[in-house]
Amino acid sequence: MPPPPPNRVRALREARGLTQLALAEAVGLTRQSLGAIEAGRSSPSVHVALRIAAAVGCRVEDLFGDEGVERVSAVAADGPAGPSGRVALAHIRGRWVALPLGGQGLRLAADGFVTGGTAARPQVESLRPLAEACDNVVVTGCAPALGLLADRLNARATPSSAGRFLWLSRSSAAALGALDRGEAHLAGVHLVDPDTGEANTADVRRLRSAEALVLVTLARWEVGLVVRPADAERVRGVADLGRRGLRVVGREEGAGA
Repeated sequence: MPPPPPNRVRALREARGLTQLALAEAVGLTRQSLGAIEAGRSSPSVHVALRIAAAVGCRVEDLFGDEGVERVSAVAADGPAGPSGRVALAHIRGRWVALPLGGQGLRLAADGFVTGGTAARPQVESLRPLAEACDNVVVTGCAPALGLLADRLNARATPSSAGRFLWLSRSSAAALGALDRGEAHLAGVHLVDPDTGEANTADVRRLRSAEALVLVTLARWEVGLVVRPADAERVRGVADLGRRGLRVVGREEGAGA
């Protein structure tokens, strides 16, 4: 197992959504100096350490000490997180699940970072109390409305609330698979059975999980054409889209598959 990082400056910076340059400017350092501190090549003075801690909203001990650090062995969702990867944590079906955030950029703050273990069973060093991460709710699916829902629910959280709602954008099939494997609490799906025309229910019945599931209708939408008033008489149906001089804008194929 590789040794843990010399400090947690980079991990906490990224968890707060700060670039290296932004943090360096906030504490009055050059980006190169901050990079040396993050890499463990340079030790900051007491005053610099205090400024860094204030900028990321934590104690100096949380950055440079080992006091209070919690580590957990987790199951990797969506494949391996990779060494030192940023992950969100959730407690699902009695075990910890590490959800890699590499594809999320800095849109989501990390709950921890991988310090060792294996690709399938990473060791995660937590950036927040595990008691808080234990109450995280993982919502996955391709509908942007899920992200809005998670954002509004998080906005209503009180200072004493633990955990948060995490939306991870996935296709309907991938979201349902994550739910089946115990890597998500909620899956947003819009799948239609080609034989029966039934929406969602048939795919849910095919899941291997023995747990009871509840189907909830979040929203309905109508599929159709939106045209300018000037084209309302020219475009009456799909067959009219082949006419010369019309510009058609459509959703990318497979975006909601």
